[in-house]
Amino acid sequence: MNEVHLVGRAGRDPEVRYTEGEGKAVATVSIAVKARGDNPANWFNLTVWEKTAEILAKYVRKGHYLAVKGHIKQDKWIDRDTGEERVGMTIVVEKLTLCNSKSSESEQSDYDDAF
Repeated sequence: MNEVHLVGRAGRDPEVRYTEGEGKAVATVSIAVKARGDNPANWFNLTVWEKTAEILAKYVRKGHYLAVKGHIKQDKWIDRDTGEERVGMTIVVEKLTLCNSKSSESEQSDYDDAF
């Protein structure tokens, strides 16, 4: 089973573009997810499609708190500078929840409602 649930803060403003031909919206953003204990946050790259991408681009800015449900996608490409094959992971978002960050209590409530 390939299913991921993450709750974190946007590390930058989302970038949105439209595919050639069909003109489908696709947005990318990174999120920082708090690690356990004193460990540094874990960073994840997200890819969001169509109407959800437009909502992400319209309402999310760096630092905003969000919850996502999706799946991991492995990408492979050839590095232009070195000619070496590279591999990276991204989370393809299927469901996005914009969380209220006024208090930790409301954040937990939003997280519970997200899934």
